[in-house]
Amino acid sequence: MLVAVVRLRGRKRKGSVFRFAFKSGQTADPPSSEKQIGNHDRRPRYRRYALPAAATSVRYVPSLKETAPWIKGRRVIGGTHLVLAGAALAMGLASENKYLAKNNKSSDLMIHLRRREFITVLGGAVIAWPGMSIAEGADGPRRVGVLMRIAEDDPSAQTDVQTFQRGLEKLGWTAGRNVLIEYRWAAGSEERGQALAKELVALKPDALVAYGTPMLEATRRATRTIPIVFTMVTDPVGQGFVVTLARPGGNATGFTSFEVSIGGKWLELVKEISPRVKRAEVMFNPVTAPYGTSYLHSAESAAASFGVDVTGAPTRDDADIERIITALGGEQGGSLIVVPDTFTDVRRDLIIEWIARHRLPAVYPYTHFAESGGLIAYGPDPAHMFGRTADYVDRILRGAKPADLPVQQPNKFELVVNLKTAKVLGFAVPPMLMARADRIIE
Repeated sequence: MLVAVVRLRGRKRKGSVFRFAFKSGQTADPPSSEKQIGNHDRRPRYRRYALPAAATSVRYVPSLKETAPWIKGRRVIGGTHLVLAGAALAMGLASENKYLAKNNKSSDLMIHLRRREFITVLGGAVIAWPGMSIAEGADGPRRVGVLMRIAEDDPSAQTDVQTFQRGLEKLGWTAGRNVLIEYRWAAGSEERGQALAKELVALKPDALVAYGTPMLEATRRATRTIPIVFTMVTDPVGQGFVVTLARPGGNATGFTSFEVSIGGKWLELVKEISPRVKRAEVMFNPVTAPYGTSYLHSAESAAASFGVDVTGAPTRDDADIERIITALGGEQGGSLIVVPDTFTDVRRDLIIEWIARHRLPAVYPYTHFAESGGLIAYGPDPAHMFGRTADYVDRILRGAKPADLPVQQPNKFELVVNLKTAKVLGFAVPPMLMARADRIIE
């Protein structure tokens, strides 16, 4: 059994000393009474109780209130409850601090130390769990590079950043204190993304985050050693970024955006809001979204059941967007499906503007399209995905390898209907569609 006696300052007495006992293999519930804990030390300023813990690790961390309910008004280490692990105690034994003493009775190890020495001993072994702040490493704060496919002034940018940083804070990482986060914004440019990826790699970060397929491609070209966590990437296996979803291999893992079979669902939504639709074009940039044809084939497979003719609409610049939508507007029963793509994402305002001019029904892949004035959006929320990305970044900063972290798929899809846009374009949203919507923008 390992025992530590800790002196904490009190208001009425010079100090109160608590004895923490750690016994190898002990796995009991937290004590519920003084009798269960053991007798008090006869000196009034001493208390003794045992915390259930293994010799080298602690899986259950009882609060001070649970473990010693008779103690009121105490603040332990600035309000944070810490656990002495075997590593920290061993470090204290090796020290020549005059407050460390050995008691050989009953094979117990007694360590007497003042409050500052107690914190010093703990500083040698960082023990953390969700919600607890992590100490800065010996070489300073950790560094994370984030390569964003959108522009810094994009309306969704701050939401993504804030969600990511909140996720890290919940896991003990505070930006500017124990982790430095370097953001770079490619603004939809593949060439700029490649240059920024090299810039981030030169900073020698502990981990990289890549938002979108082109940014993942850029970071993988820049490094094959620094861990990469990607998010909102379609078919990473088919594109050669990982070996399998379960065992990614290499230095990259993360979160996918869609299953390509969703193309049929988008076509169903277009037909539901506008039953007169006879033609649907699937818009994507073949350079930034080489997987776009997979969504196209999915929609084509479902076309016969809805009586709709589906064709591809490869787009490479703003002029292509104007030309394709204008041509659709000149036909009876035309509609548009926008594929998840960096190119279309950063040009969503332009796409939505031309769609409104020609009063066409259209469905979009991300919720922020509907927030920007798009008619219907169905897909994962990028901000939510950034929250999940923080979890993998945390694991990597704690020593996990990307090759051992399985690629995960979205677990939350949102159907968002912009009722205001529907009224402007002249579409009556069916009651059943309204009932299924996760969010309605009015």
